[in-house]
Amino acid sequence: GLRAREGSLPGNSTISLRGPVYLGSPPSGKPKSLPTNSFVGCLKNFQLDSKPLDTPSSSFGGSSCLGGPLEKGIYFSEEGGHVILAHSVLLGPEFKLVFSIRPRSLTGILIHIGSQPGKHLGVYLEAGKVTASMDSGAGGTSTSVTPKQSLCDGQWHSVAVTIKQHILHLELDTDSSYTAGQIPFPPASTQEPLHLGGAPANLTTLRIPVWKSFFGCLRNIFVNHIPVPVTEALEVQGPVSLNGCPDH
Repeated sequence: GLRAREGSLPGNSTISLRGPVYLGSPPSGKPKSLPTNSFVGCLKNFQLDSKPLDTPSSSFGGSSCLGGPLEKGIYFSEEGGHVILAHSVLLGPEFKLVFSIRPRSLTGILIHIGSQPGKHLGVYLEAGKVTASMDSGAGGTSTSVTPKQSLCDGQWHSVAVTIKQHILHLELDTDSSYTAGQIPFPPASTQEPLHLGGAPANLTTLRIPVWKSFFGCLRNIFVNHIPVPVTEALEVQGPVSLNGCPDH
């Protein structure tokens, strides 16, 4: 059943509350006496003094309530958002990135690696075409695969990007494309952040024609054959669910 509790302030005490109102968890830097774990579940019809609150001004890791069973993966809603993983990677001349997508839109950033000018790798959707783009500091190059059928078919699709022997190679399911030639890439020396589903607006290394966030599900990320723990997010911006994807 429903269990409710109430309390009262002593004497003529009053309490004055001012915004903003945080739902789900307190922001970082607030009193340590508050719980640090975020609420897991759905919340709706929230009212304050019998009045509904306005649309949230910002969202940090909160997503729309997902009905029905969920399966493993990250869900990026249509409103737009992105994840910066705590797991950083070494981006160098020998590199392999593998992941799976189930898009609901044909344009959006899938994965971006790198924060230094002139050294990054990006994978994105543009009008249904999948493109891998890289910049080694001495110029950029890209390669694309256009699927025979739309990727918005409710099925999972595998993407693999490989850099080896100065060749940028892209695979989408059973289709592949590559760009050969001298791709000068300095030896891997620094850990680079891994952005999923989009990128911050102030990311100066992002030199691709697509800025729109990904809408759909993404899972099974491997870097150099090692699985990347997606639940260990350093930062979540916008309505993104790390707890699972709708199974359809």
